[in-house]
Amino acid sequence: MADVTGNHAITNAVLSPNVQLAIGQFTIGYARQATETQSREVTPIYEIGSVGVVEMAPGQPKPVTLALEHIAIYGATMINIVALAIDSGNLAGISAAAGLTMAQTVTALTTWLQAQGTTMDSIFDLAHMPIGFTAKVYEQSPVDPTAQQITTYNNCWITHYTRPIKATGDLLVVETMDISAQNTSTAQSKVTVTQNQIAY
Repeated sequence: MADVTGNHAITNAVLSPNVQLAIGQFTIGYARQATETQSREVTPIYEIGSVGVVEMAPGQPKPVTLALEHIAIYGATMINIVALAIDSGNLAGISAAAGLTMAQTVTALTTWLQAQGTTMDSIFDLAHMPIGFTAKVYEQSPVDPTAQQITTYNNCWITHYTRPIKATGDLLVVETMDISAQNTSTAQSKVTVTQNQIAY
């Protein structure tokens, strides 16, 4: 296989055996399904006296979306887990933008949540999700246990959440969640990433 520069020393792609999810620095489990979507509008350009389309004008790309599917656990939802996993890394950006210290940001966030009648560990609906978050998808190499591809989704917000409960089939409750991200980045890692674990 050769790239556009004529370089033939490219390793063929291989299947990733698992996809691990993390919010900030916390691992929240493995995805049953993770679907990234990128899209943009393209406008066909016509001219008088010409037949057919003479040019295609690309519009701005829309925010990247990530659709996640996960087996639910009793007593928690994906919304609840995401809220619990929001860490100081997410709050640091808000503090800097607002010109506040970390302590002031935490106090303001706690006060707002108390006014809503909830706390960070009791968030189960989108109305109480106070800030955006960083999501990461870790794809493990099947041939090198130390190699990972890490896709980071920045300033994410949950746009859609479903949790159907059915008394058919395998009796599993499967949650789905759609996330819209401001931007993304992808990096390769040759070091085994040590992450704090949350039971999920």
